[in-house]
Amino acid sequence: MATGGKRPGAGRKKGIRNKTTDEVKQIINNVAKKHGGLQTIFEKLFELTEGIQVREFDKKGVPHVYDKPPDAYAARTILEFRFGRPAQSIALEGDGTSFVQIVYEK
Repeated sequence: MATGGKRPGAGRKKGIRNKTTDEVKQIINNVAKKHGGLQTIFEKLFELTEGIQVREFDKKGVPHVYDKPPDAYAARTILEFRFGRPAQSIALEGDGTSFVQIVYEK
């Protein structure tokens, strides 16, 4: 039995919709509806990119308020959603033990 590589007849046929993508989108839509819709979720994501003020209560019920700095992961998520993930390759020079240059490709 052959393993690896593209075999004739393997994979999803051209023109057939990816059902997995549809299922994932449906799950995301259901969760979004629970939390006020996609608009609300994106507003919360933008709040995280700006930094937020957190109010927590300890075991005795005393409130503690502190500022949480901007979240780089939230900002990256927004950028990737809007523009897609960047293609990235790493060029090694010399003896191959150190990174000399990182090249971003489109």
